[in-house]
Parts: sequence; C-alpha cells; structure tokens
Amino acid sequence: MKKVSIIIPCYNVEKYIGEALQSALDQTYSNIEILVINDGSTDDSVQVASQFDDPRIRIVTQVNRGLNGARNTGINESTGEYFGFLDADDLWHPSKVAEHVAHLNGSPDVGMSFSWSEMINDDGEALGLTQAAKTKGITAKDIFCRNPIGNGSAAIIRKTAIEDLTHYFAGETDRKCYFDETFAQSTDIECWVRFVLDTKWKIEGIAKPLTYYRINEAGLSANVMKQYDNWEKMYLRTERDHPTFVKRYGERARAYQLRYLARRAVNSRDAGLAWALIRQALQAWPKIVSEEFAKTLTTFGAAFVLRFCGVKFYTKIESTLLNAQASTPAPKSISIGATS
Repeated sequence: MKKVSIIIPCYNVEKYIGEALQSALDQTYSNIEILVINDGSTDDSVQVASQFDDPRIRIVTQVNRGLNGARNTGINESTGEYFGFLDADDLWHPSKVAEHVAHLNGSPDVGMSFSWSEMINDDGEALGLTQAAKTKGITAKDIFCRNPIGNGSAAIIRKTAIEDLTHYFAGETDRKCYFDETFAQSTDIECWVRFVLDTKWKIEGIAKPLTYYRINEAGLSANVMKQYDNWEKMYLRTERDHPTFVKRYGERARAYQLRYLARRAVNSRDAGLAWALIRQALQAWPKIVSEEFAKTLTTFGAAFVLRFCGVKFYTKIESTLLNAQASTPAPKSISIGATS
C-alpha cells in the first residue's frame, strides 16, 4: 500500500487551516502523512494545527519563502511515494486520495493525476459550479493555454516524476527545488509545462469533482493585475527555456489569460479594467472568438454592459440570470482551467 504525503502550505490561514486538516484526516485511504509547512506565519495558524492530536501530522517551520518555497520544502520533507498539495483554504473529498492512488497504480506512465474541482465560497458553501476539463491526451499547449489541472489542490503526483524537474538556485546547492521560488506567487502552469516538455511523464485527470476550490471574492480587483504580472513572469521563464513553443502558442495563451482576468474584474465590478482586459484579449488572439465563441461573447458582453451601462444595471441583469439558473436543479459545469 503506497504511502501518500499530503502537503499543506501554511501562511496566515488560521481561518481555514482547521478545515483543510480535517479534510485530510477524513481520507478513506489510510497510509498517509500530513505535512503542514509553516511558512513564517504570524497569526494563530500553527496553534490551530497543533490542536490536532494525530501522529500522521507533522508541522515543519521555515522562514517565509512564499507558496512555491513552502511547496518545495514539502516535497523535500515528504516520505511518500505519491504526494499532493492541499492549499490551506481548499478541501478534499474523502475518497480523493484513494481514487488518485488507484489511477496512478493502474497507469505506470502517468506521473500526475488530477481531478475536477467544485467551487465553494468563503464559508465553504457550494456555488453550483464545477471546474471541468479534458482528462486525456493533455499536452503542454493545453496547460499553457487552458490549464485543465485548474488549481494547486487538484493533483496527486509521483515523487519519482517530480524529481525529474529538480533544479537548484544559485547559492543553494543543497536545496532541491521544483517550483520556481523567484515568483512572488505560485505559478503552477510554469511547472506543469516543464513537466510535460522536459520529462517522459503523462498527465491525466479523473472526471469527478474531488477537490473543493475556495473562491474568495474579497480584493479581486487589486489582485487581478498582480496575478497578470506573475503570469508574465511565467511566460518569460517558459520563453527562455522553450522559445519555439512560446512563439507558437504564446499569444493564444495570453488571450485566454486576459479573458479570465477580465471575468475576475467583472466580478469585482471594476468596469474600466474589465473592458480594457477583454479588448486586450481580442487583440492578442482574435481567433479566441471562433475557438470559444459563447464564452468570449459572454465575457465581452458583461464587460461592455458594466462599462457603458453602469454597475446598477449590470447587477440587475446578473441577478435576473442567477435567479433563472437557480430554478435549474443540475449544477453548472464550466470547462475552464484556472487561467482560461
């Protein structure tokens, strides 16, 4: 029975860490270890985690290195043959680990197994949205442009597979790294693109929402451009290592990223930013309209109404549409990745 390491990066997440830990402990798969990587927290996150009396939990404390640094430490500290990241504000379905272990055990050429994700709000309530994506035949283009994996809590990975991405930063020859710690925020896409382009391993998914991904609408507008800046750094890093690949797919990827950020700006009611971003998306890759007409038109229409008709009118329309959706019992699936 293979051991699975559940890595929980922890930085000032006292509100959520207890729920995340409980969802890890509730896994039906028994051979697990849980590594809480305290990345220099200044709140009561560690105190909350310390209240759990279970020998499978280990708390590792380090100076603040950012999310990528916490993930790298977690991988290095892990003793499992498989591992997965559970971001402290997300949750896992009780059968998640068991289903991924079965997938990986039965597919020796698959190095990463991910699941679909169900969206939850800040209070942990289901939003009726499932982040669905293709699960087979995933290429570097798919990840760069659409990121079917969706979020950092969705995947379980072979330790031997991630070790094929080992690199060292200058002056730290004794510390193995997999995620680029020069990024202020996690940039999963950069690592996953390297995973496909630089190793022999495949990425496949399970078409079930086994991950609960928390959507926090607070401060969306302020974070949109910060996220885009980090995406640009990822773009440049990928271009440095794989210039031919980026030359072929770069503008398409940029368009999808800009469209995704335009939707976030719409959600935060930042009319000017939403309108600017969707226009930039269309300029970067006009074919985004023909590739995904309905989704692009919806984003364009939302940004247009918000920009030229005002917040009150837009909110009224949105409320009407949401009420209409509420009368439909089946949850809505969205075939997008984290950067679509």
